[in-house]
Amino acid sequence: FINNPKKLQKKYMGKLLKHVLKYIPNDQIYRTPIFLHATGGMRLLKPQDQQKILNEICQYISGKFDFYLPDCSSHINSISGEIEGLYSWIGINYKYGVLDASTEKSSFGILDIGGVSSQIALEPNLTDSDISSNDYLFKLRLNYQDGDDSKNSFNVFSESFLGGMNQIHTHYDEILIQENKTTDPCLPENFVKTITTKDSQGYDMETQLTGTGEFTECLTSLNTLLTSITSTKSCNLTSSSSSISSCLISDSMPFLKFNIDKFIGINGFYSNLKNFLNYSEFYSKTSKLCSTKYTDLLNSETDDRASEMCFKSSWLINVLHNGLGFPRYGIDQQQSEAIDENLSGFDDSFKILDEFSWTLGRAVLYSYYEIAERTLGNGTERPMIGFIEPSSSIFQYGGE
Repeated sequence: FINNPKKLQKKYMGKLLKHVLKYIPNDQIYRTPIFLHATGGMRLLKPQDQQKILNEICQYISGKFDFYLPDCSSHINSISGEIEGLYSWIGINYKYGVLDASTEKSSFGILDIGGVSSQIALEPNLTDSDISSNDYLFKLRLNYQDGDDSKNSFNVFSESFLGGMNQIHTHYDEILIQENKTTDPCLPENFVKTITTKDSQGYDMETQLTGTGEFTECLTSLNTLLTSITSTKSCNLTSSSSSISSCLISDSMPFLKFNIDKFIGINGFYSNLKNFLNYSEFYSKTSKLCSTKYTDLLNSETDDRASEMCFKSSWLINVLHNGLGFPRYGIDQQQSEAIDENLSGFDDSFKILDEFSWTLGRAVLYSYYEIAERTLGNGTERPMIGFIEPSSSIFQYGGE
Protein backbone atom coordinates (compact mmCIF):
# COMPACT_ATOMS: atom_id res chain seq x y z
CA PHE A 1 0.00 0.00 0.00
CA ILE A 2 3.00 2.34 0.30
CA ASN A 3 3.06 3.23 -3.40
CA ASN A 4 -0.71 3.34 -3.74
CA PRO A 5 -2.39 3.92 -0.36
CA LYS A 6 -5.72 4.72 -2.05
CA LYS A 7 -6.09 0.95 -2.59
CA LEU A 8 -6.98 0.82 1.11
CA GLN A 9 -10.11 2.86 0.65
CA LYS A 10 -13.17 1.19 -0.81
CA LYS A 11 -11.78 -2.33 -1.23
CA TYR A 12 -10.54 -2.74 2.34
CA MET A 13 -11.62 -0.02 4.78
CA GLY A 14 -14.95 0.55 3.03
CA LYS A 15 -15.86 -3.12 3.07
CA LEU A 16 -14.80 -3.48 6.71
CA LEU A 17 -16.67 -0.44 7.99
CA LYS A 18 -19.85 -1.22 6.06
CA HIS A 19 -19.89 -4.53 7.88
CA VAL A 20 -19.39 -2.75 11.22
CA LEU A 21 -22.33 -0.46 10.50
CA LYS A 22 -24.67 -3.46 10.53
CA TYR A 23 -24.25 -3.58 14.32
CA ILE A 24 -24.63 0.15 15.11
CA PRO A 25 -28.04 1.87 15.15
CA ASN A 26 -28.17 4.69 12.60
CA ASP A 27 -28.94 7.31 15.23
CA GLN A 28 -25.84 6.28 17.25
CA ILE A 29 -23.19 6.34 14.50
CA TYR A 30 -22.30 10.01 15.07
CA ARG A 31 -21.39 9.33 18.71
CA THR A 32 -19.57 6.05 18.10
CA PRO A 33 -15.80 6.65 18.35
CA ILE A 34 -13.60 4.87 15.85
CA PHE A 35 -9.98 3.91 16.41
CA LEU A 36 -7.47 2.29 14.12
CA HIS A 37 -4.22 1.41 15.88
CA ALA A 38 -1.69 -0.22 13.56
CA THR A 39 0.62 -2.85 15.06
CA GLY A 40 3.45 -5.21 14.07
CA GLY A 41 3.28 -5.13 10.29
CA MET A 42 3.10 -1.33 10.13
CA ARG A 43 5.92 -0.96 12.65
CA LEU A 44 8.23 -2.53 10.07
CA LEU A 45 7.69 0.43 7.72
CA LYS A 46 9.55 3.72 7.79
CA PRO A 47 7.72 6.37 9.90
CA GLN A 48 7.00 8.51 6.84
CA ASP A 49 5.50 5.52 5.01
CA GLN A 50 3.36 4.67 8.03
CA GLN A 51 2.06 8.22 8.20
CA LYS A 52 1.28 8.27 4.50
CA ILE A 53 -0.98 5.24 4.89
CA LEU A 54 -2.56 6.47 8.13
CA ASN A 55 -3.36 9.88 6.64
CA GLU A 56 -5.10 8.21 3.71
CA ILE A 57 -7.19 6.06 6.07
CA CYS A 58 -8.24 8.99 8.25
CA GLN A 59 -9.13 11.14 5.25
CA TYR A 60 -11.24 8.33 3.79
CA ILE A 61 -13.11 7.57 7.02
CA SER A 62 -13.75 11.27 7.75
CA GLY A 63 -15.10 11.87 4.26
CA LYS A 64 -17.25 8.76 3.83
CA PHE A 65 -18.53 7.88 7.30
CA ASP A 66 -20.14 9.66 10.25
CA PHE A 67 -18.21 8.01 13.09
CA TYR A 68 -16.94 10.19 15.93
CA LEU A 69 -13.40 11.04 14.80
CA PRO A 70 -12.32 14.35 16.41
CA ASP A 71 -8.57 13.90 15.98
CA CYS A 72 -6.65 11.79 13.47
CA SER A 73 -3.40 11.64 15.44
CA SER A 74 -4.95 10.01 18.52
CA HIS A 75 -7.56 7.85 16.75
CA ILE A 76 -5.69 6.66 13.64
CA ASN A 77 -2.06 5.83 14.43
CA SER A 78 0.61 3.20 14.96
CA ILE A 79 1.18 1.99 18.51
CA SER A 80 4.23 0.40 20.04
CA GLY A 81 4.34 -3.30 20.85
CA GLU A 82 4.53 -2.41 24.53
CA ILE A 83 1.26 -0.44 24.40
CA GLU A 84 -0.30 -3.30 22.42
CA GLY A 85 0.74 -5.62 25.26
CA LEU A 86 -0.71 -3.23 27.86
CA TYR A 87 -4.06 -3.21 26.03
CA SER A 88 -4.02 -7.03 25.98
CA TRP A 89 -3.37 -7.04 29.74
CA ILE A 90 -6.24 -4.61 30.37
CA GLY A 91 -8.60 -6.62 28.17
CA ILE A 92 -7.88 -10.02 29.65
CA ASN A 93 -8.11 -8.80 33.24
CA TYR A 94 -11.33 -6.94 32.48
CA LYS A 95 -12.74 -10.13 30.99
CA TYR A 96 -12.03 -12.08 34.19
CA GLY A 97 -13.16 -9.38 36.63
CA VAL A 98 -9.76 -8.42 37.99
CA LEU A 99 -10.23 -4.70 37.28
CA ASP A 100 -13.23 -4.51 39.60
CA ALA A 101 -11.99 -2.35 42.48
CA SER A 102 -14.00 -4.39 44.97
CA THR A 103 -12.30 -7.70 44.09
CA GLU A 104 -9.17 -9.26 45.54
CA LYS A 105 -8.46 -11.42 42.50
CA SER A 106 -4.88 -11.86 41.33
CA SER A 107 -4.21 -10.54 37.86
CA PHE A 108 -3.37 -12.62 34.78
CA GLY A 109 -0.30 -12.21 32.63
CA ILE A 110 -0.77 -12.28 28.86
CA LEU A 111 1.27 -14.01 26.17
CA ASP A 112 0.51 -13.03 22.59
CA ILE A 113 2.22 -14.23 19.44
CA GLY A 114 1.05 -12.83 16.12
CA GLY A 115 2.36 -12.88 12.59
CA VAL A 116 5.04 -10.22 13.05
CA SER A 117 5.49 -9.47 16.76
CA SER A 118 4.95 -11.07 20.15
CA GLN A 119 4.13 -9.57 23.53
CA ILE A 120 4.30 -10.49 27.20
CA ALA A 121 2.55 -8.32 29.78
CA LEU A 122 1.97 -8.91 33.50
CA GLU A 123 1.67 -7.24 36.87
CA PRO A 124 4.89 -8.20 38.71
CA ASN A 125 4.98 -9.11 42.38
CA LEU A 126 6.98 -6.11 43.56
CA THR A 127 8.97 -5.82 46.76
CA ASP A 128 9.42 -2.47 48.49
CA SER A 129 12.80 -2.02 46.79
CA ASP A 130 11.27 -2.80 43.39
CA ILE A 131 8.55 -0.19 43.87
CA SER A 132 11.12 2.57 44.36
CA SER A 133 12.81 1.78 41.03
CA ASN A 134 9.99 0.78 38.70
CA ASP A 135 10.71 3.07 35.76
CA TYR A 136 10.40 0.06 33.44
CA LEU A 137 6.68 -0.35 34.22
CA PHE A 138 3.50 1.19 32.87
CA LYS A 139 1.59 3.08 35.57
CA LEU A 140 -2.04 2.29 34.78
CA ARG A 141 -4.77 4.19 36.61
CA LEU A 142 -8.45 3.31 36.42
CA ASN A 143 -9.61 5.04 39.62
CA TYR A 144 -11.30 8.41 39.25
CA GLN A 145 -13.31 8.72 42.47
CA ASP A 146 -10.60 9.96 44.81
CA GLY A 147 -6.89 10.62 45.03
CA ASP A 148 -5.96 7.24 46.47
CA ASP A 149 -3.61 5.77 43.84
CA SER A 150 -3.69 2.37 45.54
CA LYS A 151 -7.27 1.84 44.37
CA ASN A 152 -7.60 0.29 40.94
CA SER A 153 -4.11 1.32 39.94
CA PHE A 154 -1.61 -1.15 38.51
CA ASN A 155 2.08 -1.37 37.67
CA VAL A 156 2.25 -3.38 34.45
CA PHE A 157 5.31 -4.78 32.74
CA SER A 158 4.95 -5.06 28.96
CA GLU A 159 7.61 -6.14 26.50
CA SER A 160 7.41 -6.72 22.75
CA PHE A 161 9.79 -8.33 20.29
CA LEU A 162 9.78 -9.06 16.56
CA GLY A 163 9.23 -12.76 17.01
CA GLY A 164 5.86 -13.25 15.36
CA MET A 165 5.32 -16.58 13.63
CA ASN A 166 5.43 -15.36 10.02
CA GLN A 167 8.22 -12.86 10.53
CA ILE A 168 10.49 -15.29 12.36
CA HIS A 169 9.94 -18.07 9.81
CA THR A 170 10.91 -15.72 6.98
CA HIS A 171 14.04 -14.71 8.91
CA TYR A 172 14.87 -18.37 9.58
CA ASP A 173 14.61 -19.21 5.86
CA GLU A 174 16.89 -16.26 5.05
CA ILE A 175 19.52 -17.58 7.45
CA LEU A 176 19.42 -21.04 5.87
CA ILE A 177 19.86 -19.53 2.41
CA GLN A 178 22.72 -17.27 3.54
CA GLU A 179 24.48 -20.32 4.97
CA ASN A 180 23.95 -22.20 1.66
CA LYS A 181 21.92 -24.89 3.39
CA THR A 182 19.93 -27.33 1.26
CA THR A 183 18.10 -29.06 4.11
CA ASP A 184 15.82 -27.83 6.89
CA PRO A 185 15.39 -29.84 10.12
CA CYS A 186 12.11 -27.99 10.86
CA LEU A 187 10.38 -29.22 7.69
CA PRO A 188 8.72 -32.67 7.48
CA GLU A 189 10.91 -35.41 6.06
CA ASN A 190 11.08 -35.33 2.24
CA PHE A 191 9.03 -32.12 1.95
CA VAL A 192 10.56 -29.69 -0.55
CA LYS A 193 10.01 -25.96 0.04
CA THR A 194 10.77 -23.40 -2.67
CA ILE A 195 11.81 -19.95 -1.45
CA THR A 196 11.98 -16.94 -3.75
CA THR A 197 14.51 -14.23 -2.91
CA LYS A 198 16.29 -11.44 -4.80
CA ASP A 199 19.82 -11.75 -6.10
CA SER A 200 22.38 -8.92 -6.05
CA GLN A 201 20.92 -7.47 -9.26
CA GLY A 202 17.33 -7.57 -8.03
CA TYR A 203 16.20 -10.59 -10.03
CA ASP A 204 14.10 -13.38 -8.53
CA MET A 205 16.11 -16.36 -7.38
CA GLU A 206 14.61 -19.68 -6.26
CA THR A 207 16.14 -21.87 -3.58
CA GLN A 208 14.87 -25.28 -2.55
CA LEU A 209 15.08 -26.70 0.96
CA THR A 210 14.39 -30.36 1.68
CA GLY A 211 12.97 -31.31 5.06
CA THR A 212 14.76 -33.77 7.34
CA GLY A 213 12.28 -33.69 10.25
CA GLU A 214 14.90 -33.61 13.02
CA PHE A 215 13.21 -32.28 16.15
CA THR A 216 16.30 -31.83 18.33
CA GLU A 217 18.25 -30.16 15.52
CA CYS A 218 15.25 -27.91 14.80
CA LEU A 219 15.14 -26.73 18.41
CA THR A 220 18.86 -26.00 18.38
CA SER A 221 18.58 -24.08 15.09
CA LEU A 222 15.77 -21.94 16.45
CA ASN A 223 17.75 -21.12 19.61
CA THR A 224 19.98 -18.81 17.58
CA LEU A 225 16.93 -16.92 16.35
CA LEU A 226 16.08 -15.80 19.88
CA THR A 227 19.28 -13.78 20.02
CA SER A 228 18.46 -12.17 16.68
CA ILE A 229 15.25 -10.62 18.05
CA THR A 230 16.70 -9.22 21.28
CA SER A 231 19.48 -6.65 21.21
CA THR A 232 20.22 -6.71 24.91
CA LYS A 233 21.12 -10.30 25.77
CA SER A 234 22.41 -13.50 24.25
CA CYS A 235 20.05 -16.45 24.01
CA ASN A 236 22.76 -18.94 23.05
CA LEU A 237 22.31 -21.79 25.51
CA THR A 238 24.46 -24.69 26.53
CA SER A 239 23.77 -28.09 25.03
CA SER A 240 22.02 -29.19 28.22
CA SER A 241 18.36 -29.90 27.55
CA SER A 242 17.41 -28.52 30.97
CA SER A 243 18.95 -25.06 30.46
CA ILE A 244 16.49 -22.26 31.22
CA SER A 245 16.77 -18.77 29.77
CA SER A 246 14.66 -15.64 29.94
CA CYS A 247 16.69 -13.73 27.38
CA LEU A 248 13.66 -12.07 25.78
CA ILE A 249 12.82 -10.28 29.02
CA SER A 250 14.79 -7.20 30.08
CA ASP A 251 17.03 -7.44 33.14
CA SER A 252 14.90 -4.85 34.95
CA MET A 253 11.97 -7.28 35.07
CA PRO A 254 11.59 -9.08 38.43
CA PHE A 255 12.07 -12.83 38.24
CA LEU A 256 8.87 -14.61 37.22
CA LYS A 257 7.38 -16.84 39.91
CA PHE A 258 5.63 -19.56 37.96
CA ASN A 259 3.93 -21.03 41.02
CA ILE A 260 2.23 -17.64 41.57
CA ASP A 261 1.99 -15.82 38.23
CA LYS A 262 -0.89 -16.95 36.02
CA PHE A 263 -0.69 -16.56 32.26
CA ILE A 264 -3.11 -16.72 29.35
CA GLY A 265 -1.84 -17.35 25.82
CA ILE A 266 -3.73 -15.94 22.85
CA ASN A 267 -3.53 -15.93 19.03
CA GLY A 268 -0.57 -18.11 17.97
CA PHE A 269 -0.40 -19.75 21.37
CA TYR A 270 -4.02 -20.83 21.10
CA SER A 271 -3.91 -22.04 17.51
CA ASN A 272 -0.82 -24.17 18.13
CA LEU A 273 -1.52 -25.42 21.67
CA LYS A 274 -5.28 -25.98 21.60
CA ASN A 275 -5.02 -29.73 20.94
CA PHE A 276 -2.67 -30.49 23.85
CA LEU A 277 -3.50 -31.11 27.49
CA ASN A 278 -0.23 -29.92 29.02
CA TYR A 279 3.35 -28.95 28.27
CA SER A 280 4.68 -32.51 28.49
CA GLU A 281 2.20 -33.73 25.87
CA PHE A 282 2.92 -30.72 23.67
CA TYR A 283 6.66 -31.42 23.79
CA SER A 284 6.41 -35.15 23.11
CA LYS A 285 3.86 -34.79 20.29
CA THR A 286 5.90 -32.02 18.68
CA SER A 287 8.87 -34.40 18.66
CA LYS A 288 6.71 -37.05 17.03
CA LEU A 289 5.15 -34.83 14.36
CA CYS A 290 8.55 -33.38 13.42
CA SER A 291 9.76 -36.89 12.58
CA THR A 292 6.56 -37.83 10.72
CA LYS A 293 6.81 -38.02 6.96
CA TYR A 294 5.05 -35.26 5.08
CA THR A 295 2.77 -37.67 3.21
CA ASP A 296 1.50 -39.05 6.53
CA LEU A 297 0.81 -35.57 7.89
CA LEU A 298 -1.38 -34.81 4.88
CA ASN A 299 -3.91 -37.41 6.04
CA SER A 300 -5.24 -34.96 8.62
CA GLU A 301 -3.88 -31.54 7.65
CA THR A 302 -3.94 -29.24 4.65
CA ASP A 303 -0.78 -28.86 2.59
CA ASP A 304 0.32 -25.50 4.02
CA ARG A 305 -0.48 -26.34 7.63
CA ALA A 306 1.25 -29.73 7.50
CA SER A 307 4.53 -28.25 6.29
CA GLU A 308 4.48 -25.54 9.03
CA MET A 309 3.55 -27.65 12.06
CA CYS A 310 7.04 -28.67 13.16
CA PHE A 311 8.48 -25.16 12.87
CA LYS A 312 5.60 -23.44 14.66
CA SER A 313 5.49 -25.87 17.57
CA SER A 314 9.28 -25.86 17.96
CA TRP A 315 9.36 -22.07 17.90
CA LEU A 316 6.75 -21.89 20.68
CA ILE A 317 8.83 -24.30 22.77
CA ASN A 318 11.86 -22.05 22.31
CA VAL A 319 9.93 -18.89 23.16
CA LEU A 320 8.30 -20.35 26.27
CA HIS A 321 11.27 -22.29 27.60
CA ASN A 322 14.39 -20.49 26.38
CA GLY A 323 12.99 -17.02 25.69
CA LEU A 324 10.64 -16.40 28.63
CA GLY A 325 11.99 -18.89 31.15
CA PHE A 326 8.92 -21.09 31.57
CA PRO A 327 9.96 -24.35 33.29
CA ARG A 328 9.46 -27.54 31.29
CA TYR A 329 7.22 -29.24 33.80
CA GLY A 330 7.05 -32.98 33.38
CA ILE A 331 10.09 -33.09 31.08
CA ASP A 332 13.27 -32.11 32.95
CA GLN A 333 13.52 -34.60 35.79
CA GLN A 334 15.38 -32.30 38.16
CA GLN A 335 12.79 -29.57 37.79
CA SER A 336 9.89 -31.99 38.15
CA GLU A 337 11.20 -33.29 41.46
CA ALA A 338 11.93 -29.81 42.77
CA ILE A 339 8.39 -28.51 42.23
CA ASP A 340 6.40 -31.72 42.28
CA GLU A 341 3.67 -30.23 44.44
CA ASN A 342 3.01 -27.62 41.73
CA LEU A 343 2.82 -29.97 38.75
CA SER A 344 -0.97 -30.00 38.69
CA GLY A 345 -0.90 -26.24 39.11
CA PHE A 346 1.08 -25.70 35.92
CA ASP A 347 -1.94 -26.44 33.77
CA ASP A 348 -3.88 -23.93 35.86
CA SER A 349 -1.13 -21.30 35.60
CA PHE A 350 -1.01 -21.31 31.79
CA LYS A 351 -4.28 -21.24 29.89
CA ILE A 352 -4.99 -20.53 26.25
CA LEU A 353 -7.92 -18.52 24.95
CA ASP A 354 -9.55 -18.30 21.54
CA GLU A 355 -11.10 -15.26 19.88
CA PHE A 356 -9.47 -12.63 22.04
CA SER A 357 -7.88 -9.38 20.85
CA TRP A 358 -5.92 -6.59 22.50
CA THR A 359 -8.51 -4.20 21.03
CA LEU A 360 -10.82 -5.07 23.93
CA GLY A 361 -8.33 -3.40 26.28
CA ARG A 362 -8.36 -0.18 24.25
CA ALA A 363 -12.16 -0.15 24.28
CA VAL A 364 -12.23 -0.79 28.04
CA LEU A 365 -9.84 2.09 28.74
CA TYR A 366 -11.94 4.45 26.63
CA SER A 367 -15.21 3.37 28.25
CA TYR A 368 -13.74 3.75 31.76
CA TYR A 369 -12.77 7.30 30.87
CA GLU A 370 -16.22 8.12 29.43
CA ILE A 371 -18.00 6.75 32.49
CA ALA A 372 -15.72 8.74 34.78
CA GLU A 373 -16.28 11.91 32.79
CA ARG A 374 -20.06 11.57 33.01
CA THR A 375 -19.86 10.76 36.72
CA LEU A 376 -17.71 13.78 37.53
CA GLY A 377 -19.88 16.15 35.50
CA ASN A 378 -18.66 19.19 33.57
CA GLY A 379 -15.77 20.13 35.83
CA THR A 380 -12.52 21.60 34.54
CA GLU A 381 -10.39 18.66 35.67
CA ARG A 382 -10.16 15.61 33.45
CA PRO A 383 -10.58 12.18 35.10
CA MET A 384 -7.24 10.50 35.67
CA ILE A 385 -8.03 7.40 33.64
CA GLY A 386 -5.09 6.31 31.51
CA PHE A 387 -1.44 5.43 31.86
CA ILE A 388 2.14 6.67 31.99
CA GLU A 389 4.64 4.84 29.81
CA PRO A 390 7.90 3.52 31.29
CA SER A 391 10.58 6.17 31.86
CA SER A 392 8.05 8.92 31.14
CA SER A 393 6.18 11.50 33.17
CA ILE A 394 3.47 12.23 30.60
CA PHE A 395 0.00 10.95 31.47
CA GLN A 396 -1.87 9.57 28.47
CA TYR A 397 -5.62 9.90 28.98
CA GLY A 398 -7.86 6.99 28.02
CA GLY A 399 -10.42 9.23 26.34
CA GLU A 400 -10.94 12.64 24.72
